[in-house]
Amino acid sequence: MTLLSNLNVHRGDNLLLFDGVLSDDVGESHYVEGVPFSILSVGNYEKKESHDVSGNIWIQTPSAKDNNTWYELKNPSDEYSEYWEVFVWLANLSKHVM
Repeated sequence: MTLLSNLNVHRGDNLLLFDGVLSDDVGESHYVEGVPFSILSVGNYEKKESHDVSGNIWIQTPSAKDNNTWYELKNPSDEYSEYWEVFVWLANLSKHVM
């Protein structure tokens, strides 16, 4: 496991894998494992009154890129929560330093 901020930091080393539950608006959910992704988007940088980027972090898989679909990251697993908290802290810091 690694921080999401490690994505695209080394040339040619930009693929991470996602395990988790995908849910839609109608309440259906599916557990997936080993789904590759290499695109990460962090929003809420332009809103100066908001001090947290949580709830504004998305990933995009290669197949989802074809129809411009994004997956919102919400609650990390217990195993990943330490990495998630550090990533969100770093993203929040960079929001205020930029």
